[in-house]
Amino acid sequence: MRTWVLRIRAKNRIIFNQIKSGKKKVETRALGHTKTGKNFGSVQKGDTLLFMCGKARLRKKIIKVSKFLSVEKFFKEVNQKLVWPHMPVRTLENIKKQYYVYPGYRERIRKYGLVAFWI
Repeated sequence: MRTWVLRIRAKNRIIFNQIKSGKKKVETRALGHTKTGKNFGSVQKGDTLLFMCGKARLRKKIIKVSKFLSVEKFFKEVNQKLVWPHMPVRTLENIKKQYYVYPGYRERIRKYGLVAFWI
């Protein structure tokens, strides 16, 4: 089994805290290679995610992995409250905005899709 490092921006500490508290049960990443060469398409059930937010660290075992060809398909098939518990309104448009603020995500999701990790 492998450990995957997932960095969470300090300004998004609420996400880290929700993972820690168990409110956020699904984490996602765009498929395709990152700038550092990671390809989250290789992540498997049983692997460990190491979340890093500033100096805080948290390990979570992956219990399920699913891949989606688009944000729309992901939005239809996954309960978005498990992914975005801090968002009061979870529309498809709001979810897309959340993803597209990250550099390269729009293009990588369009080309390769998105992967979801149940933790």
